[in-house]
Amino acid sequence: MNKKKNRKKQGFTLIEVIAVLVIIAILAAAAVPKFLSLIEEARQKAREGALASGQSACSLVYGKLCLANEAAPSAAEVATGAAIAPPT
Repeated sequence: MNKKKNRKKQGFTLIEVIAVLVIIAILAAAAVPKFLSLIEEARQKAREGALASGQSACSLVYGKLCLANEAAPSAAEVATGAAIAPPT
């Protein structure tokens, strides 16, 4: 009788291991598409952030040139000012 008790404490059965693997596979199949869409969304938001940063830099340079020259600067002056000395 002592051998039967020890035998049950040895570990998991093959059926239990397979059941856990199937559950993990089902969860992974549901999570992977969601994860991939999050990656693409993050890349899109990074692109939008970079564009907004550039627009902000141009706006700051435009404002500085307006104050310095007391007149509206041309697009070339704004582009040159933004490229040479980006605002800090």
